[in-house]
Amino acid sequence: MDARNTALWEVRLNMIDASRKQYRDIAGNLVNENETLRDQLRQTEKDTIDVVSFLKKQDLDKDSEIERLQQEITTLEIEQTKDKQDLLDDFERQKRQLNERLGRKENELDIVRHELNQVKEFRKKKGQMQKELEEIKDAMLWNVREQKDTLEKLEEKFSEEKMRLQQGSNFICKILDREFHRLFKRLIS
Repeated sequence: MDARNTALWEVRLNMIDASRKQYRDIAGNLVNENETLRDQLRQTEKDTIDVVSFLKKQDLDKDSEIERLQQEITTLEIEQTKDKQDLLDDFERQKRQLNERLGRKENELDIVRHELNQVKEFRKKKGQMQKELEEIKDAMLWNVREQKDTLEKLEEKFSEEKMRLQQGSNFICKILDREFHRLFKRLIS
């Protein structure tokens, strides 16, 4: 019976040694896997920091581009406003000059009418002088009509030019707006 107990204890001892060896192997594997996971975690943290730094730099670059584009839009709006004001000033100057000329022509016409009334008083040369004065009157009226036609043409030309400039500036603003939205979408994505 002692031999059996001894054999039983030897078998148990061998099983415990085998189990302990197996636990040591598992513990060693776990230590190795744990070290590998730590290395992977360190590398992942480093990669994450690199990616975040890169994304922050991209954000700064995109912010700078947006700021530049906004400044460009502001500059274009200022230039467009100045050009528009220059055109308006030029038109007003031309209109004022034409109105002055028209006023002078109307004054001349009034003088001619006054003289025509004086001429009518002369009975001897009434017919001949009246005919001459009518010709002068027609010429003056024709000149006044010409001046009015010229003024209307200039006003029409100004309106067309104003419309063209507004369309041009609207077109530029649409292009810049589209570009801004495109860049903004790229910034977001």
